[in-house]
Amino acid sequence: GHTGSVLKFAYSLSNLHLVSGGRDSTVRLWDVHSDQPRLTLDDYSEPVATVAFSPSGHQFASAGGRTIWIRETKTGAHLLSLNEHTLSVTSVAFSPSGLQLASSSNDGTIRLWNLEDSDKPALVFGRDLGPVYCVAFSPDADGRHIVSGYLSHNVHLWDTATGEHLRTLSGHTAGVNSVTFSQDGQWIATSGADMSVRLWSAKSGIQLSVFEGHEGVVPSVAFSPIRQQIASCSDDRTVRLWDMSIAGSSSSSTAAVADGLSPGQSRSVSCVAYSPDGQSIASAGSDKTVWEWNVSTGESPRPILADYSTTIGCLSYSPDGKRIATAGYDPAVRLNDATQRGDGSGSLELWGHFGVVSGVAFSPCGQWIASSSFDTTVRLWDTRTGAPGNILTGHTDGGATCVAYSPSGDRLAAGGEDGSIRIWDPTSSSGEAVLELIGHEGSVSAMAYSPVGQHTIASCGVDKTVRLWDALTGRLQTTLRGHAGSLNCLSYSSCGGWLAIGAMNGVVYLW
Repeated sequence: GHTGSVLKFAYSLSNLHLVSGGRDSTVRLWDVHSDQPRLTLDDYSEPVATVAFSPSGHQFASAGGRTIWIRETKTGAHLLSLNEHTLSVTSVAFSPSGLQLASSSNDGTIRLWNLEDSDKPALVFGRDLGPVYCVAFSPDADGRHIVSGYLSHNVHLWDTATGEHLRTLSGHTAGVNSVTFSQDGQWIATSGADMSVRLWSAKSGIQLSVFEGHEGVVPSVAFSPIRQQIASCSDDRTVRLWDMSIAGSSSSSTAAVADGLSPGQSRSVSCVAYSPDGQSIASAGSDKTVWEWNVSTGESPRPILADYSTTIGCLSYSPDGKRIATAGYDPAVRLNDATQRGDGSGSLELWGHFGVVSGVAFSPCGQWIASSSFDTTVRLWDTRTGAPGNILTGHTDGGATCVAYSPSGDRLAAGGEDGSIRIWDPTSSSGEAVLELIGHEGSVSAMAYSPVGQHTIASCGVDKTVRLWDALTGRLQTTLRGHAGSLNCLSYSSCGGWLAIGAMNGVVYLW
């Protein structure tokens, strides 16, 4: 890895890639499931202080000294250099559309760059306010506002169309190190060298709460995408979670709702599934346990499988509801008895993948499990014996991200990090796809066959679209747009008339 301090890192929206910049004057690109960098870029002459991915994940921005570099994620190829700042660049951020880039600098300016026309001079905001430490776009599609934090203790809000200064947020007593909008754009969170985290109304600029408890500088702050919490990290070597529900209360400061990670069910949940009879829900996540909940009684959950070796990333019930297939952040698929409590000693472990397993699905007859992996393959397994079946290939550039059987079981589809969906005959030993669906501009996050008939596949991805496909011809039927965030999951209603889609910004859309 880096040979000096890591100054900044950023995840892609798909959460599959990470870019880091260091004091060793290098940028390193990582696949998150590997402990070794995929690319090391050592053509920087100064320490790299800031990095950011574009919304599509196809490019990233980095800055060392006064120069900003736009590079291709896949190869690291240099695409563009931006050189108008007169002192070192402190922060970069892409607009939600990916067509603009905002940068802040110790020269006291914020610059808004048009990436479609790089010859056009940048729009300059905020001269004479002192060094700017951080910058962030509002999450609306046009990125109408920019928020910035300053050494002068203040936070400023700007109109991106005109460069007009809209308001000043005053309250910090030392330099502001981090600024961010909530995913609905209603709130702004900031943190700084005064060891505090502050919550503001983006509309009025009123300070709503001060969160105090850190014993060191707070360099970074982030909103939870799914609940009313703010996370912050500090030089005091702690990560703290703060409850936003107290915003606007009479108390000027609050205690953290969590410091570090709490045991058991309080850890993050990464997957959930209903049993076929609808009476139970299984959930799993970073506590390395599969829990089953009785929907009818509301009783406390029982652990079906405890002491899993890794965080559990996906799970699926068998058609009869008696077994659960799971996969974690390793190359194994595990088949568990859903009727028993236990430590997994009776589970069947299926090894064969060479990368992390991203999805599991039972065939409608229950005889087979299909698993997708970042090793680019989809593999079939006999649920009675655990014996491996056919290996289905074709995905590239990051691997297969999700998998689904058709209702009849005669077709198997998998989405990929490369933006494609491939369909196979799972009984064919050739392993070659019979159809390829091309259209998504980025990783495919989830997909499902319509439960009515065999002919429609719905898919969603980091490009914020839902696409409906003819599963027989591969023709794109409809593209559903207008989602404010990257899309993570989808599910058909049992009648096939409705489609529910979950987004990274915490919104569920119904079509």
